[in-house]
Amino acid sequence: MDNYLDSTLLTKEFTESLCTTDIEANTQEYLFKVEKLNEMVFYVSNPPTAVGQHSKSLLDIRPEIEKLKHKVSSRCFKFILSKMNNLRKP
Repeated sequence: MDNYLDSTLLTKEFTESLCTTDIEANTQEYLFKVEKLNEMVFYVSNPPTAVGQHSKSLLDIRPEIEKLKHKVSSRCFKFILSKMNNLRKP
């Protein structure tokens, strides 16, 4: 049950930190949070048989985790793109 809650609980602080934290200032901390989000995405996509694919709570949280995944992916892409553009400048 503890693993289930850790893998499906999206707190306001967690989502805000992923969406608003300066990536460059706290790179290691941000990567740790992205890894945690990745674990959540994997758990929701492949739940254990005891929980079941059609659990009401999983069906409710899956779209929210997917939205957050897309927002974080977009932020990371923009961050990497800006770093690449900085390499071009003399």
